[in-house]
Amino acid sequence: MPDIPAAPCSLTGLNRELYSDVQGSDVGAQAVTLEEVRTSMAGMALGLAGVPLEIQLLSEASFTLANPLRLCPSGDGRRLFLPARVQFFQEREENRRLYRLYTAFQAAQWEGGTLHRSGKRNGESEPLGWTLKFLLGFSRPMLAAEVFFAVDAGRLGSFLRKRYGGLREELDWFYECLFSLCGGDFTGAFTEAVFGLHAVMAGWPAPPAVFPDAGEVLAAARAESATVAKPGARLADSARVTTRLYPLFERLLLAGSGGGGRYDAGNWLDPLLAKKQGGETTGEPHSVEEGGDFFQELLGDLEDLENLEMFQAGEDLEADGSFITDTDLPKFAQAEEEAAGREPRRDGRMKARTDFPEPEGKSFRYQEWNYLDKRYLKDWVRLFEVEQGEGDAALVDGIVAERRELIDEVRRQFRLLRADSVAWRKKLEAGDEVDIWELLNALVDRKAGLYPSAKLFMERRVRERDICALILLDMSASTDTAVGGVGGDTGDPRRKVIDIAREALVVMAEALEQLGDSYALFGFSGYGRHNVEYYPIKFFGESLNTTVKSRIASVEPKKSTRMGPAIRHSVSLLERRGAREKLLVIISDGYPQDFDYGDDRRSKEYGLQDTRAALREAEARNIKSFCLTIDLAGYDYLKRICRPSGYLVVEDILDLPEELPKIYKRLRA
Repeated sequence: MPDIPAAPCSLTGLNRELYSDVQGSDVGAQAVTLEEVRTSMAGMALGLAGVPLEIQLLSEASFTLANPLRLCPSGDGRRLFLPARVQFFQEREENRRLYRLYTAFQAAQWEGGTLHRSGKRNGESEPLGWTLKFLLGFSRPMLAAEVFFAVDAGRLGSFLRKRYGGLREELDWFYECLFSLCGGDFTGAFTEAVFGLHAVMAGWPAPPAVFPDAGEVLAAARAESATVAKPGARLADSARVTTRLYPLFERLLLAGSGGGGRYDAGNWLDPLLAKKQGGETTGEPHSVEEGGDFFQELLGDLEDLENLEMFQAGEDLEADGSFITDTDLPKFAQAEEEAAGREPRRDGRMKARTDFPEPEGKSFRYQEWNYLDKRYLKDWVRLFEVEQGEGDAALVDGIVAERRELIDEVRRQFRLLRADSVAWRKKLEAGDEVDIWELLNALVDRKAGLYPSAKLFMERRVRERDICALILLDMSASTDTAVGGVGGDTGDPRRKVIDIAREALVVMAEALEQLGDSYALFGFSGYGRHNVEYYPIKFFGESLNTTVKSRIASVEPKKSTRMGPAIRHSVSLLERRGAREKLLVIISDGYPQDFDYGDDRRSKEYGLQDTRAALREAEARNIKSFCLTIDLAGYDYLKRICRPSGYLVVEDILDLPEELPKIYKRLRA
C-alpha cells in the first residue's frame, strides 16, 4: 500500500501495523491471529448483518474501503476485512476486542443501511452500488470517500451503541485508544482535519487544532455530528452531511495543506472506483450539492432501494430478516390494488394505502409512543371493534374430541389451582381441627417447664381468588404459514399457524370453563394507524356456547400487526373489570409491524418501542402481562420489550396448545 501522510497519533500507529501483512517475525504472547477468531467473527457478522460474509485479509482491501487514516475498515457487502494478526495491545483480550469491533462496524453497514440486500436494479447486483454512484458524482471521489466513510462510521457507531448495550463499553475503549493519545505536529491542516473528523463524528472531543484551518473545518463537522448521531439516522443523513463537509476538505486539499496527490481529480489508483467508473472523471469540483437535481435523484433511488429491501415478497423478505411477521402482506396489498382496479407498482413495492374501507363497529382513539421524539402522540391510532363473524362450531367440537387427553390433563392441573384456594387459619383457641404441630410444640414447652400455648386449633377457610384474564391473539397475515410436518408431526401437511393457535384457544377455554375464572378471547390485526382491527371472540361473562365456538372457528389470518394499540385496548377492557387480579396473555408469531409503524418502514425499532411502552402502561395499572411467541427470533426482541419472566418462545409451534395453559397457571399462581 502506498505511503500516507504520517500523523503522530495512536490511530495511524495502530493501522500502520494492521493494514499490512508485514508485521515482523516477533509474535508476542498477547498476539491474536485471524485463524483463532475466524469462525467466531464469521458467526458474529452473520448474526448482525443477516448475510454470510467471506473473511479476507485487511491488506487485500482497496484504499477506498481501508485507508489507514480511517477509524476502521469498511466492507464491500460480500467480504469482511480483518487483519492477519493483532498484537498492538498488551492484553490478548484487548487484541481480540479489536477483531470484534472491526467485525461489528462492517456488519453494521448491513443492519444500518449502508449496504442493500435488494440492490438489484437493471441487472445490477452490488451492495455498494448506491454509495459508489454517490461518490463518483464528486470530482474527487477518493476524497469524497474519506469524508463519507468517516461520517457514516459516526452514524454506525451511534447505531451500535443504542442497539447493542454490550458494545458500548467496547466502543468507549476503542475511541479512548484511538483519540486520547493524539498530539504533536501533523503534516498539514488536511491530515489533521481527516483524523479529527473521525473523532468528532464518533462524539469524541477532538484535541485543540494545531492548524487554524483544520479547526474551522472540525467546528463545522461538530455542528453536523448531531445529524448522524440522532436515533434512526439513515444512510441519506450520512450522504447529506458529506455534501456539506466535502467542499471544506476540498478547499484544504487545494490549498496545499497536506494530503498528497492521491486525492487529485483523475487519479484512479483505487481499483474499486476505477472499475466502477471506467477510469473517467465526472463533473466540476463539488458537483454533488444537497439541493441539486443529481443528489435528489440519488435520494429517490435510495428510497426505492430501501423500500425494495423492505417489501420484496417471497424468500428474499424472509432471508433478510425484515419484518418476519407479515410475509404475505405485499401479496395482500397487490391483490387489493388489483381488486380496486389500480395497476400494481412495477417495482414490486407495497404502496402505502389510506383508502381502505372504514371498518364497521365502535371505534376508539389511542396514543402511541414515539421513541425518536420521546413523547406520546395523542389520539394517533384509531382502533375498531370489528365483528368476528361466525364459522362452523363443529370444528371446535372436533378439536375438543381430538385433544381430549390434553384437555383432561389441563383441567386436572387447574383443579389443583382451585384446591390451592383453600387455606387454614391457625393458632386458634377453638376450631375445626387440632393443629398437630402446635400440639407438639405445646408438649415440648411443658416438658421444658414452660407455659404451653392454648392456641392448638385451626379452621378451614376459602381464600378468594378474584381473577380475570384476557387472551389476545395475533391474527396477522403470516399466521397463514403452513406448519405441517414440523416437530415430527405426521398429520395434515396443510395445517397452518392459525390452526394451531385456534387449538390453543380451544384447550384454554375448555379448561378455564371448569376453573371458573372470568376470561375473554380477542384477536387483532388491521392495516395502518387509522384501521387497527380488534376482533371479539368471547366477551367476559359469556360461556363457551355455540356462538363463541363459531367465532373461534372463524378465526383466520388478516393483515398486519400493530401490537401497541391492541394491548392498550385490552388494558382498557381489563380495567373495567372489578377483579383484584388481572392477566393479559398475548399470542403472536413475530415482530409488531405495520407499514406506517414509524417513519422508517425498514426499521422494526419503532414498533418494538411502542409495544414495550404499552406493556409498561399495563404494568403501571397492575395488570400482569405475558407474551408467548412461536417466532424463534423472539429471543432477540422479546427480552427488549418484556420483563425477564414475562415472555416465552415456543420453539415448536405444535407445543403451543400445551404451553398456553402452563403460562396461565404460572401467572395465576
